[in-house]
Amino acid sequence: MFTKVINQRVGYSLMGLSVLLSGLFNACLDSIAPQTGVGCETLASECPEQTECQLDALGNAFCAPVMDPPLTNNAGTETAGVMAGTETAGVMAGTETAGVMAGTETAGAMAGIEAAGTDMAGSEAGGTMQAGTEAFMCGSFMTNLKPSTGNIPEVMLVVDRSYSMVNREDRWTPALRAMSQVTQALEETVSFGLTLFPDPNRVSVDPNTLNTCMSWGRGQLLCEEDIGACTPGRVIVNQALNNSFSIREALNDYPPLPNQATPTVSALQEAANALINQGSQTSEKIIILVTDGLPGCNFEINPQNCTCLTNVPSFCAADDFAGMCMNDEQTVQEITRLAGLGIKTIVVGITIGSPAEFDCIGNDECPFGGQACINGQCVNLAPSVLSAMARAGGDPSGNYYSIENLADIESQVTLATASVAPCIFDIQNIPEAVYEQLVVYLDGMVVPRDESRMDGWWANRGVLEFYGSACDAIRDGMSHRIAARCE
Repeated sequence: MFTKVINQRVGYSLMGLSVLLSGLFNACLDSIAPQTGVGCETLASECPEQTECQLDALGNAFCAPVMDPPLTNNAGTETAGVMAGTETAGVMAGTETAGVMAGTETAGAMAGIEAAGTDMAGSEAGGTMQAGTEAFMCGSFMTNLKPSTGNIPEVMLVVDRSYSMVNREDRWTPALRAMSQVTQALEETVSFGLTLFPDPNRVSVDPNTLNTCMSWGRGQLLCEEDIGACTPGRVIVNQALNNSFSIREALNDYPPLPNQATPTVSALQEAANALINQGSQTSEKIIILVTDGLPGCNFEINPQNCTCLTNVPSFCAADDFAGMCMNDEQTVQEITRLAGLGIKTIVVGITIGSPAEFDCIGNDECPFGGQACINGQCVNLAPSVLSAMARAGGDPSGNYYSIENLADIESQVTLATASVAPCIFDIQNIPEAVYEQLVVYLDGMVVPRDESRMDGWWANRGVLEFYGSACDAIRDGMSHRIAARCE
């Protein structure tokens, strides 16, 4: 209805103009006066050459010169575009009638109607591309920003469910709570998956592993039990957007149980296979390893001279228990291999209750938990091993998320997981010509534009990236609204 009224008002001005032009040209272009009650179906055949039948504001038919544009066309149509380039249009622009039309409320309304979003506008961003010109006028608009498909990271949470996560104090619940909350906050911008180790579902004992275990002197039944505790890790939830519910359900369904060891290498391998084989070719791929113990479950290690991870000193050597020997070298090698494939590993080490360091006892014996007797002193190897894993995973300084107090589990797991939130967003729908006119908001607060790319945002070729404290604010584990306005 609104558009129809506008067309009628434009029709009034154009009709007046056609009369004026008829006088100016004083041509042989005959016309027939409006005939009340007669439509164009009847009058069209009677119109002279170079005229055509049109309707006036009351619906009466009359013959008008063909130089007048059809009354049903707006300024955004092809006909109007052609007319704008003719001498006639120049005459019209100089007439009092045209001047009146340009200044009327009708013309102002036309500028704001849906026509501004059509090809005449030239862009969703500005909504004001002028017909027949190259100039882009940045109108006021607001758009929410999202990462482009290629900038959505694919992240596999690799979570240790060995019995030490619950047998001395509950480390599992705060870690579960943190992972549930942060995956929910970021599920629209990060593709999350979940790998648990050991596998909640026991698998048949591998004959080769059984033979290796027995070769160290341990009996078949005991070896089968040990291998069962070291069941390889398994992908429970494949990475995808909007996956927080599935991840939370899996963590609730498969808590730590007695007789669960730490087969870290197998879990890393399974997680990497899922990221490579089921992910995109362009997305960043990340493993977040959450563990409260050093890696074990390598039955190739001689239990007579290994660092034992059990709760009984010298248990590995005394009972030929190779499955509980610390498997640090193979783990670092595997993380290094994955880095070569483009998969980054972030390490979260829960080291609460690590044994104190003191003089070795007996025959160079030290307590459980990754301690080794070095020069007569029991040394806790957890910090050095976890640092080596973090360094191999892509952090040159060897920094890992260290958790030494129960109260810090939730915050550190949250920070580690949130660190993968993307700071790069897609602005392909905004022309580069108006980047300098953008105002960018993070949760309603203006973020400064920073050409130095140190602390703020910068846009280039369809991509807007946050830097410094602005990016840090996005990576706090919370959900954020990021928007841009062109003014």
